[in-house]
Amino acid sequence: MDDATQRPESVPEVPDPALVLPARELLAQHVPLALLVDLATPGGPDSGAICAAEGCPEDPWWSPEPPAAA
Repeated sequence: MDDATQRPESVPEVPDPALVLPARELLAQHVPLALLVDLATPGGPDSGAICAAEGCPEDPWWSPEPPAAA
């Protein structure tokens, strides 16, 4: 067999669609990918410290209602 026809020794597993769909829905709702990765990482970053250092964003993307006009 030549190198082009050989199969890799390990084939990556295809994730269960039931596990992928919630992440896709959150991404479709504009939840930042970095946030999803941070939440999925055991022992991830200290969210409280990040929030204290960065403050809240001007546009609250998590709010279902548009911000009130000033």
